[in-house]
Amino acid sequence: PAASGDTLDAKEAPMLAEMVAAGTLPPLEERLPVNPLVVEPVESLGQYGGTWRSGLRGGQDTAWLTRILGYDYLVRWDPEWTEVIPNIAESFESNADATEYTFYLREGMKWSDGEPFTANDILFWYEAVIADEEYVSTHPVASWLKTGDDPVVVEVVDDYTVKFIFSAPNGLFLQRLATPSGL
Repeated sequence: PAASGDTLDAKEAPMLAEMVAAGTLPPLEERLPVNPLVVEPVESLGQYGGTWRSGLRGGQDTAWLTRILGYDYLVRWDPEWTEVIPNIAESFESNADATEYTFYLREGMKWSDGEPFTANDILFWYEAVIADEEYVSTHPVASWLKTGDDPVVVEVVDDYTVKFIFSAPNGLFLQRLATPSGL
């Protein structure tokens, strides 16, 4: 989609338009978030359809899957890999000492089953992984999600705002969150 003033000049794949016409998929305006992420093409718009053939040659090849097919984090690197920019989060901020990071999610984003994606989904991950003592006893918390021995604490501010709180400064948190280890 392309933003155009106060309206959205959105396009959809012909095969999805056919599904809308057949009544098997809601109209595009019901599927998009309030403020969708607009990705500018590097060279030109792509073409719908076709077959994408690719292969993986071994263990280190799997990074390709993460970079190309699975790159939907709260934040991401810009195309030049020089700056961390919003992705699933519409915006973000940190406090002056890098102990609190607040993410404002895109209202209206949905899971593939149509359920809303909210701050409570991030809280679910936090409670099921980082805060679950039984789980972390065999799966230690990633070092970038800790300061010293203290893991991050996640708080829901409202449906579309989530805060990550560290006990000491974590100045590289955004950069790490934007990388493949930030899944």
